Amino acid sequence: MANRRAGGRAGWWLGWSAVAVLGLGVFLLQAAIDRNRQRREKLKAADELMYFPSGKLLAAIAGEYRLLVADYAWLQIAQYSGAHMGMLNQEENYRWVGNATEVVGELDPRFVAPFVFGAQMLGWEAEQPREGIALLRKGFERNPLAWELPFQAGFIAYMLTKDFDQAGYYFSVAAQLPGVWQIAPRMAAACYAQTGNFELTREMWTRTYEDQPNPKVREIAHNQLVLLIGQELGALQAAADSFVRLVGRPPASLEEVVERGYVGQIPAEPFGGSYVWRAGKVRDSNLEYVQAAIGRLQQLADRYHDERHTLPGSVDDLVRVGYLKEVPAEPFGGSFVITDGKVSSTSKLP
Repeated sequence: MANRRAGGRAGWWLGWSAVAVLGLGVFLLQAAIDRNRQRREKLKAADELMYFPSGKLLAAIAGEYRLLVADYAWLQIAQYSGAHMGMLNQEENYRWVGNATEVVGELDPRFVAPFVFGAQMLGWEAEQPREGIALLRKGFERNPLAWELPFQAGFIAYMLTKDFDQAGYYFSVAAQLPGVWQIAPRMAAACYAQTGNFELTREMWTRTYEDQPNPKVREIAHNQLVLLIGQELGALQAAADSFVRLVGRPPASLEEVVERGYVGQIPAEPFGGSYVWRAGKVRDSNLEYVQAAIGRLQQLADRYHDERHTLPGSVDDLVRVGYLKEVPAEPFGGSFVITDGKVSSTSKLP
């Protein structure tokens, strides 16, 4: 009995020793980054972060507490990525992602979320899509039933590397796994046909935005949906321009552009608005609302400055003094902000 208690205490100390080693490593690397102010020094700090404690070493130390250490390591990865967003240029800022994710993979091979997160960071933030796909392959080797991993690899290949054969392969693999989104077979078919499809892209990012618990990945999905609006506006405008050129007059509506066969259909706007033909251009009702709201809020911000001889710090200040009844909602999921007296939206609008 005494031996069992001693063994339990020893295991407990080993587990928390692993957490301490990992915490010390993160602390020292954080300190190195904070000390370096110049670009060359920042690059050195990014290189030092590659020495995130070895996953095999931590797994050996942690023993039965390796899952606890994996959770702690994952928390550090997420916190670090948020705290240092934009400190370095894109490629340099994320050189550590693959290594740090590998640490978590060694500790908990069935932990899928870090592989998805790391691949999204590498693909969209660091502009290293091939490294992101390679990271997903490593995760899939450890989790052959996790459909999210080949699915994400397919989507990165589809959107970023434009390797439709590779994308079709990964979507086909994902489509055979339990629990996969129903869009997977359609994505595979579209890729093998080597064709872009706004509808599929919208569905993919919408599902990611709605179902992804990680806020940073949801932010990426949100930004891609906003970007999609600009792409769809461009495609619809090109169709309307063809109508004008060949018919000799502007269309009465976008529906007429569809009826004449210049475009297959009017796509659904990702944030619940609508695409309309107005004043000779294709417009998005949500964008029109945001532009009008920014103009109105700017007038009130200027009035605030003229009457109080100080700049409003936020839209809430306009409500507080009675210029507004409430802060208007921003339809893209962002918010209206005032910076140095200028009103804008936090959404990355097209």
